[in-house]
Amino acid sequence: MPSAVGLAVSPGYFGAMGIRLLEGRDFNAADTASGPRRVFIVDQNFARKYFPGRSAVGQAVGGGPNLPPEQWPRIIGV
Repeated sequence: MPSAVGLAVSPGYFGAMGIRLLEGRDFNAADTASGPRRVFIVDQNFARKYFPGRSAVGQAVGGGPNLPPEQWPRIIGV
């Protein structure tokens, strides 16, 4: 079963660190509000491995057995 290490960051983190997104968008204030769906920004290696030949942006990543697919986290950026 694939797994990943995640870090929580605030909107504007990537810009402040000088990290350019290759695709998609950065986090925004709406992403930090509690809601039914979390969002992720993944690195290029993750995107290539799990979504070869297509964009990772907009893809859902498994949220576990207790979370229905419509609430699985979505990738918003690479």
